[in-house]
Amino acid sequence: IGKSTLTRELLRELTRLDRPVTLIDAEGAGSAAELSARLGGALTPGQAAPPTLSALTTLIPPHATVMLDGADALDDLPELLRTLRRDLPGVHWVISSRRSPGGVLSPTDLLLPLAGLPQAPPEADLAQIAASSATQLFLREAARTRRDLTLTAANAALIAGITRRLHGHPLALALAASWLRVEP
Repeated sequence: IGKSTLTRELLRELTRLDRPVTLIDAEGAGSAAELSARLGGALTPGQAAPPTLSALTTLIPPHATVMLDGADALDDLPELLRTLRRDLPGVHWVISSRRSPGGVLSPTDLLLPLAGLPQAPPEADLAQIAASSATQLFLREAARTRRDLTLTAANAALIAGITRRLHGHPLALALAASWLRVEP
């Protein structure tokens, strides 16, 4: 889908604007304690023991942005968000995850659900398949490998089927298109 790519692009932009920002790789962190340790370790590199969550309030500047990338394994994400908002009220949080933290979003929060690109339905005709964003991305990526590949009546159903099976996920479409190097 591109969650990490989007997160890193935001990191580059905030850094370019000289804003205080910290990126934490939250991939695989299973608890708030483990994530807090990673955050503390990123803010105080080289210390033997990372600071506690309450000690982080002195380490994160007001109006800083903290990015938690890949917070999929956190079962207690809603509880963690409540604690972070209470203890670090001026901090902006960017959390990328494959699932939504239901029930903890405030009216000022922005939830940006990322999904696959629209795909043509199984009964689509050639024009509908050609208009599909997923098909267009697949063909654009395929052109990097096979310049002679074009959408035709003969291959439209196959290409539309590939985009549907991959749920229109951009990275999956790009990887599938790259297989044209070895598969006809």
